[in-house]
Amino acid sequence: MEKLLGYPVISHEGIRQQLLNTEVIPEEAIVPLQQDVLFVEVDGLYTKRQRHKRKGKEEKMAAVHQGWEVENNRAKLVGKRHYVHQGTHPFWEGFETFLMETYAYDPTKHHLVINGDGASWITACRDYFRHNATFVIAVSM
Repeated sequence: MEKLLGYPVISHEGIRQQLLNTEVIPEEAIVPLQQDVLFVEVDGLYTKRQRHKRKGKEEKMAAVHQGWEVENNRAKLVGKRHYVHQGTHPFWEGFETFLMETYAYDPTKHHLVINGDGASWITACRDYFRHNATFVIAVSM
């Protein structure tokens, strides 16, 4: 990796040690919604389990924000929060609970613009949210 990138890279143990020394700062309880639309980026990260005979697992996550504003010629996301799915309940059910607790999301009032790839668990948002969401498939170039 160092030869490819041209600079020394940190090892996975180095990353682990940095995370262990990091203080978790609690986020504000509820982020007030400034509009009726929330933007959602959804993806999965496949992690392989080392030293175990178990198969790897796909960690499902979403980044949510209320839009963007320009500050010093750079776009800055407004009210950005992250959701990492845990538990056995369906992803979109847990995600909707997260939205209600974090943004005071109201499915009768608010609309979601969801961006993700064509994975079946991601496209299931169309069935779960029905007319309360617009799904946009991400295209990589």
